[in-house]
Order: sequence, then C-alpha cells, then structure tokens
Amino acid sequence: MLQDMLKQQQNGERGKKEQTRRERSKNFEPHNWKPLSVKQLAGMSAFERSRYMAYEPVPKDIQEKQAMALVRVRAARSVGRKHDQLTLGELIEAEQNDELIGQMNAAEALQRTTKTRMDWERATSEELEHLIASQPTAMKAVRLETMMSMGTHPVSLQLLTKAECNRAQALLEDSTGYTVARTV
Repeated sequence: MLQDMLKQQQNGERGKKEQTRRERSKNFEPHNWKPLSVKQLAGMSAFERSRYMAYEPVPKDIQEKQAMALVRVRAARSVGRKHDQLTLGELIEAEQNDELIGQMNAAEALQRTTKTRMDWERATSEELEHLIASQPTAMKAVRLETMMSMGTHPVSLQLLTKAECNRAQALLEDSTGYTVARTV
C-alpha cells in the first residue's frame, strides 16, 4: 500500500511537471540567446544571418504592414464569399449578361468601322468628282475619270459595240486632241 501511494505521488508529480512543460511550450517564444552586434552580423554568411534573424523579434513597422496586408486579404476573401454565395441560376444569368454585353460591344465596333469606311469612300468619291469637274476639257475629264475609276469601279466597255469601243479607245489614246480638234 505504501508503494501504491508512493507510485501515485510520483505519477502526480510527473503529471504536474508535464503540465508545466506544456504550459511553458504554449507560452514559448523563440529568441536568440546571444545578441550579436551589427558588425558580427555583417561577418556571417547569408545562411547564418538568415538563421539568426529568424529568431529576432519583428520590427513594429513590419508588424503594422503585415496587419494591413491581413486586413486586405480578409476583405478580398469576404468579397469572394459574396460571389460564392450566388446561386447557380444567378451565375448562369451573369454569364449570359456578360456574353450579351460582349456581343453588343462587337456590334458597335463593327458599326463604327463600317461608318468610317463609308465616310472615307464618300470623301474620296467627292474629291474625285471635284477633280473631274475641274478639268479644263471634257476629254481630259473623261480620261481622268476612266483612269481613276479603274481601281474602285472599273468601267464596263461591254455595253458598247465593237466600233464604239474602238472609237472610245482612240479618243482616250489621243493625247494631242487631233481626233476631236475642230476649227471654227
């Protein structure tokens, strides 16, 4: 019996020691046992210095920045949770809305490019008409119109007969104006 009491007492003491060790381990903060000077730190290799600095207390400005970063992360997570709380139907509707908006933007872009192209074509045709109208003679005007319209709207000579086609070619090739020269 005495031995049992002694064993219980020893077990109780062990339990107390373990409990105090546990309490100590909960409150334990790692730290360097030997403080080093700046000169000694500079003499260490990068690996030794990083190992030493891992157990140094974090400066207050860095702690503040870490706290601000943690606040931003938590805010971002809360926004993500709001998005996660959407139902499947709402998510599908949101995707369809995004797709419709994309299609509308594409249609607007197509309209803008079409309008720009039509404006350019109108401006060039007006400029060409002005150049043709400002020619001193009708023959130069016809020649200019024929040459300038080749790139945009080719003149169809299929409407003319063979004789009319030859006459039009002769008029166009006559640079001196002998074919149509008239004396009054």
